[in-house]
Amino acid sequence: MLTQPSPSFVRRSSYGPEPKARAAALLVDAAATTPNIVTHALGVGRHRHKASVRIAVGRISSTLIVALPGPNDEVRVGVDALVDGPASGAGKEALAEGIAARLRERLREKSAAATRPHQEA
Repeated sequence: MLTQPSPSFVRRSSYGPEPKARAAALLVDAAATTPNIVTHALGVGRHRHKASVRIAVGRISSTLIVALPGPNDEVRVGVDALVDGPASGAGKEALAEGIAARLRERLREKSAAATRPHQEA
């Protein structure tokens, strides 16, 4: 018998977990947690159709259902947090917030790097 829940489904999308993936998590777990990673002004630039990027963490019995955003570097950050969560005994809400916090930090790092002036070699 399993004592720790283990992730068995990870959904990755280059545009954040698609509404279908979040809907699937909510279909199997009506109380799935879907925290925002980042919010945008709806209709501005490439954010024409959605105002936020969110993840989803749900549970069926001892199986976690997790939807992560992409690209690949964000997936790696999310998976690292996902692996740490069950080992600590975190519930799905704490696990979702732990993943979201790490992803928010990664986005802050990327944003800061993009706005730094480039140095001449």
